[in-house]
Order: sequence, then structure tokens, then C-alpha cells
Amino acid sequence: MERDECAEVVLPLEGEVKRTRKKTTGSTNNADSEPEEKPDRSLRIPPGKEPLAPDGPTFVDDMHARVDLYLACARLVKSRDEKIAQRMVERLLEMSYGKSPAPPSDEPPQIIFDVPRPARD
Repeated sequence: MERDECAEVVLPLEGEVKRTRKKTTGSTNNADSEPEEKPDRSLRIPPGKEPLAPDGPTFVDDMHARVDLYLACARLVKSRDEKIAQRMVERLLEMSYGKSPAPPSDEPPQIIFDVPRPARD
């Protein structure tokens, strides 16, 4: 079975160097030696030096000062992965028009007649 689509490649951040993996050609069959686990440097994100923004809109403004959010959203909308593109379009529509109401369920609403009334003063 052959796959026609795949996820887009993430480009390295500014200042990062793209590293390629080296192929091992040596035949070291030492059963006691375990392979060295080296974390991928491109996935390591340093801890924040500044406190987070106090609210959502300020956080978005701070992010937009560091990253072009319009370009990031456009890349997601134009993604070859249909699920990613669909979710981004849905999110943009929600931001513009608000969340859509919940779909009606197959069951009629439940009405309870024997609920005691609150005590009045």
C-alpha cells in the first residue's frame, strides 16, 4: 500500500542549523553496549526567560512580534494534510463567526414534572 500524501517538513527556526543523521557503517556487535541516545537539538526548546503575557490577546501580540502569524496560518490552511487544513479553516471560521451550536440530538428534550420548587420567604 503506497501513501499519496504526507505532512509538510518543518523548516528550522532562525539561527538553527539543519543537521543530518550520519549512517553507521561499522559493524560493532558488542551485545553489552547500548546505543547512545542523543536528543535532537532542533526539538529542544529552551525555557522561557520572560514571564507569560497576562491574557490571551497580549500573548498573541507577543507571538506575532516574534513569528509572522499570518504566514504560519496561511501555511496551515495550504497544508497538503487535509486534516490540518480543515481544522485551520474551521478555527478561522469559529474566530470570525463564533462556535456553531451543538448539532441536535436524536432524543427529544427531557422534561421532569416532579421537581420540588424552591422555598420562598
